[in-house]
Amino acid sequence: RAELQRQLAKVERALQALGGAAPAASERRGSHIGRVPRGSLTAGIEQILTGQSAPIHANEILDALRTNGAAPRGANAKASLVNALTRLAKQGKVRNTGRTHWRLDKSTPRRK
Repeated sequence: RAELQRQLAKVERALQALGGAAPAASERRGSHIGRVPRGSLTAGIEQILTGQSAPIHANEILDALRTNGAAPRGANAKASLVNALTRLAKQGKVRNTGRTHWRLDKSTPRRK
């Protein structure tokens, strides 16, 4: 039984990676299993922007977060990302350079 559950979880992950698949039982509403940990979105944004010399578009940030497995998993992931970017801008950590292009705010010292 345990082996079948492992195989089922593996198949569900593969289907989700292909996109459009129904959420796994562990990721359905009311369950916190399978969610991105709190704070990983902010940390992921900062990590992505740290490696950039020029401002990058929110869509590129979202693609990079998806690659790293730290993207928001809501119905509107881009809105969640923009909200997080706006929150970081209010904290002085990032700056919007126009047309949803973002970069780290160099005037604020970074924590390691």
